[in-house]
Amino acid sequence: MLRSLRSGGALALLAAAAWPALATPPAFAAPPARALPQAAPAVTPAGAPSFPRLLVYGGDLTIVEQIAPVVLTAGRNTVRLDFVRGNADVASLEVVPLDRPGEVKVAALFRRDDLGNATFVELDAAKPGPERLRLRYAARGLAAGVAYAATFDAAKGTLDLVQELEISNGSGESFAQADVRAVFGVVRTVPSTAVLHGRAPDPDPNAPAGLPTPPLAQDLAEHTVVPFGSPLALPDGVTVRRRALERRDLPTTLEWRWDAGAWGGRVWRVAKVANGPGSALGGVTGVTLQPGSLFLVEREAGATERFVRGGSFGPLVPGQELELDLGPTPELSVERTVIDLQRGDLVFGDYNKALVSYSETESVKLVLDNRAAVPRTLTVTERVSTASFELTASSAPANRKDQVTLEWKVELPAATKVELTYTVKKTNLHP
Repeated sequence: MLRSLRSGGALALLAAAAWPALATPPAFAAPPARALPQAAPAVTPAGAPSFPRLLVYGGDLTIVEQIAPVVLTAGRNTVRLDFVRGNADVASLEVVPLDRPGEVKVAALFRRDDLGNATFVELDAAKPGPERLRLRYAARGLAAGVAYAATFDAAKGTLDLVQELEISNGSGESFAQADVRAVFGVVRTVPSTAVLHGRAPDPDPNAPAGLPTPPLAQDLAEHTVVPFGSPLALPDGVTVRRRALERRDLPTTLEWRWDAGAWGGRVWRVAKVANGPGSALGGVTGVTLQPGSLFLVEREAGATERFVRGGSFGPLVPGQELELDLGPTPELSVERTVIDLQRGDLVFGDYNKALVSYSETESVKLVLDNRAAVPRTLTVTERVSTASFELTASSAPANRKDQVTLEWKVELPAATKVELTYTVKKTNLHP
């Protein structure tokens, strides 16, 4: 008796002795090479799920898990597993008895060349009766992604954020129903093939019925597992999207920033949202947001929405603020001028008297213009061309963020221009 493990699925389980009596399917031209022991028809224990679990990783890897109910006779039983379609990696197949791990043992897994994609598992059962087999294998062609839509309300000073998870099925296999979970981050999977050699530990016999938590050995770093909610239909060639996170009216603070290398040298705004414990975005512990695409709009007066930008977003971990660039603003501008540049400490080579190294003292003036009717705080970022420098003078306190970056926070009164000047000495320069 042939029983499909999933509707239109990639595996078919055949009670081993029953299949020679059936008409040979077109895909199997050759008859079986040897007789197989008799087995009663399979029954599904109460509470066992009828749909597989899909763990979708990055890098085109999906771990498929399925519970296969069978009824075994005492002694040696052979069960046939057919990978009938889809990009399944049959070499990764793992079979583990769940109900009677002390009485049912996996003796061998083998292939039949004359039956194409058929794989057989031999089981030794101390007593006859029903048994559930957990099947796990790797598949290709499924991908998970994240998309974000954000709306900044300028009048209210709040942000609406929607996160949607997306699964694309290009595996060649249609799933009538599946429990889908996406794994994001740095994930290095270790195939668990020890069961083939009799070294796999027996599952807990007292575990509840149903699909257990995947015990696949993994080496994980900064990863998150995101469930897609209730089981869903996933036909081949279809992309399914579900809303995973929705936050409305998040309290937002604005920052104004200037960096000569960003937004064409214009001042731009940044909307910041707290993501710590107890925050409106993060809840009790903070939220983890995976990298994904972004669609950002700004709600202006009269409830009109203006598209700001698209592009990418994330990642964001608990405790790290959510920051969204809202684009340039005409209210503030910066004019940069190099007012002095001197070269000194010249070192020439002994052989051809060529210049070997030198130092440079550079003085810069920045004119910060606030045309708004309210005060603003502008964050100014300047990047020095070398890490070997010293800030020798500055009209405002500066913070050296890293080896080549200086930062100032300058208070700008309403409708006022403010000058910021500084001098750096760069040493050990080479022509």
